[in-house]
Amino acid sequence: MTFYYPYEENADGYIAVATQSMDGQMTESEENLLNAFVEGIQESENVSNFSSEKMTVAGINAIKSDFEMSLDQGVYSVVSYSFIEDSKCYLFSAYTSPEGLDEPSVTFSGIIDSISIIVPEDDFLKDKETRNQLFSMANSYNFSGITDLANSYIETNSPAETDTVYQFITLAEQANAALEGCSVESDEFDDTVVAYGNGVEKITGDTNIVPYLEGYSLKVKLGFYASDWIFFEDVKIKVGEDDYVSFYFDYFNVDREVDNGISEIATTRLEEDDLAKIVNAEAPVMRFLGKDEKTRDHELTQEEMAACSAILNLSTARKNITDTINAWMDENGISKIS
Repeated sequence: MTFYYPYEENADGYIAVATQSMDGQMTESEENLLNAFVEGIQESENVSNFSSEKMTVAGINAIKSDFEMSLDQGVYSVVSYSFIEDSKCYLFSAYTSPEGLDEPSVTFSGIIDSISIIVPEDDFLKDKETRNQLFSMANSYNFSGITDLANSYIETNSPAETDTVYQFITLAEQANAALEGCSVESDEFDDTVVAYGNGVEKITGDTNIVPYLEGYSLKVKLGFYASDWIFFEDVKIKVGEDDYVSFYFDYFNVDREVDNGISEIATTRLEEDDLAKIVNAEAPVMRFLGKDEKTRDHELTQEEMAACSAILNLSTARKNITDTINAWMDENGISKIS
């Protein structure tokens, strides 16, 4: 298992440290432990009995930290070391398993011997500020901004054909095409950006489902306007033979109002896979299930289906951009920031 830790505030590359468990394989629980360590050991609710001390090992001034990490598999005893050498910050950990090994599975001297410097090649994504801008633009659906940023980079740097900048031009074009099926609303006061399918922005007498994107979060409004209450507690959409998409929400968070009739509206998160099932279904029907076995059935309209498809396409296009950034960061040993 190769474990990367960035020090981009202090140097031009990244540190790679090889750690290996007793059986030669990195278990899922051990990988979870390392991920938790990178995210910040002192900020984790799973950390206890934390202590640290200054020490010198092989002529290197280091800080040794001891703590316990509680995971589902048990409690790990962890020993970590951090030090600065040649303006580079190094951070490593060794740990015992829940089975109670007396010694860490890796030693500090072994860690030192395993150090290698990873310096990413020149690339559109090498600059941290560029990556931050791309994340921000993708999550606010400013795909034209991505195109402008990429073209500016090409004009200034004349990059090689292998540079990821060309991927982002293509990805931005695809995302802008997906955006044509959507309307975007921004609120500078709340610093929020929301995308809806064209013409399907709110629950009405004919519209009972409103999928939308808020930043990177896929959400959905479920509800109706009618003459009588259902007091619905559950909503399902039939997408095939014995195949349903279910939605989960708190009954007490359903908005119920009286205004020339009644309305009941719930808002909840939506999984992309579930939205794809709805889009690919033939004549999907949603059912609101309420108290006293009351129900209300609604066959999705062409407008609702078009909105579901548009939001799915936009969500996929946005995710393709952020996934490309994250994949490059993984390949170059940079911990994810967004």
